[in-house]
Amino acid sequence: MENCFFYGNYSDNTGGALHVEGSELELINCTFHNSHSNMGGTIYCHSTPMVMLNTIISNTSSGNGIVFAYSSGTSISYCDFYDNNPSNFLGSGPSGLGNVNSTNANGDPCDQYYNIFLQPMFANPVQGDCHLTAGSPCVDAGDPSLPLDPDSTVSDIGRFFYDQSAVLPDIEVSADTLDFGEVLLGECETMGLTISNLGEGELMIYDISCALIDIFTIEWDEADTIIAPGASINISVTFEPAEEIEYADVLTIDNNDELVEMTLWGCGITLGINDNPVLNQPAEYRFKAPYPNPFNPKTTLQFNLREAGHTALIVYDTQGQEVARLLDSWMAEGAHSVSFDASALPSGVYFARLHSGNFSGARKLLLIK
Repeated sequence: MENCFFYGNYSDNTGGALHVEGSELELINCTFHNSHSNMGGTIYCHSTPMVMLNTIISNTSSGNGIVFAYSSGTSISYCDFYDNNPSNFLGSGPSGLGNVNSTNANGDPCDQYYNIFLQPMFANPVQGDCHLTAGSPCVDAGDPSLPLDPDSTVSDIGRFFYDQSAVLPDIEVSADTLDFGEVLLGECETMGLTISNLGEGELMIYDISCALIDIFTIEWDEADTIIAPGASINISVTFEPAEEIEYADVLTIDNNDELVEMTLWGCGITLGINDNPVLNQPAEYRFKAPYPNPFNPKTTLQFNLREAGHTALIVYDTQGQEVARLLDSWMAEGAHSVSFDASALPSGVYFARLHSGNFSGARKLLLIK
């Protein structure tokens, strides 16, 4: 049996998808997903020297992935087993099967037979779409001695190979760090982040997360899980300190391009009895990340001035030519916000430069029309 797809199968006896007994079975590049068996196994293998290569068994709701019953001479290699309940295997399978003690050619943990136990990352398994996506650990993880996939790469695991010659997404985020600075206990500060797809294929966002979910709150619309080529979405992160300490975390954006990890930082502070009651006076100069960015046609530039002084905020193109002078005047200390309207400018990369006193800072802007 080669290049077969088994989805949503059920048996009130043995073998939710397959019951094999007294024969010699070869399974190559097959996918089994969402099976159930009252008496055992997505595959129930009885007195059969089964050979299984490049095959996925996932999401067995009950009955185990494979049940071996008096099956000697069985070979299971270059396969993926994931989320099979109560276990991947039951019975007398090959010695060492499922004992993760090595890594495969992709660097993923595997057993001695190069079987992996990772989420296969199907496109939409709820709707029955078990095609692999770009980030799947099954891509290029099959038996290298088998014929290459149609895209001339090493065989993938499962029925549906991922076409690496197809158009691909290209993720870009508007900042690599969100620095919230010092925030009073009982208050919060929100910063925006833009996720853009600069590639030619659809960008799929699987999850956006961090560890300190009570301190850094992420707001994003899960309806925006697919970003079309050239499009972008905006998310926001709110920092609300609970103690007078520094907080550091990592914001992770899991997607079908490269995994994005960025730093979140903030510090909780309190006012002492002798402190100056002017709460908005910053302790340092800071030129914050523009939001939104990329943008069309407007974005907002925010900055903090520790001291009053002559301040210039100028936008340049990549040739160093001035395209907009947003500020050139005396500014008071504190937090400031300036809107930049680029309606008259063509799409492209620009740089905003801030000068005040001895402070100088720059931010990259991406205008997409």
